Amino acid sequence: MTDKEAMKLALEALEAVGAEFVCQATHHNKKDQHGGLGDCPNQVKHKKAITALKERLAQPEQEHPVYSPFISCELWRLSK
Repeated sequence: MTDKEAMKLALEALEAVGAEFVCQATHHNKKDQHGGLGDCPNQVKHKKAITALKERLAQPEQEHPVYSPFISCELWRLSK
């Protein structure tokens, strides 16, 4: 499975769970407890994760250059 496929799968899973359910279903730590009018920290994290995945999936894939110790040594030698 590629990274992009894994991100799509994670996005589908996150979107399948509504933000309202996230607050009700997660056990809140003391630091994550909130009042009735405040934003639920777990909902905020849920929404940020969805947004981050969508933004990353919208970016074109980048090719990673191949690293070769031999080429690096040879380039260094030639630069002298």
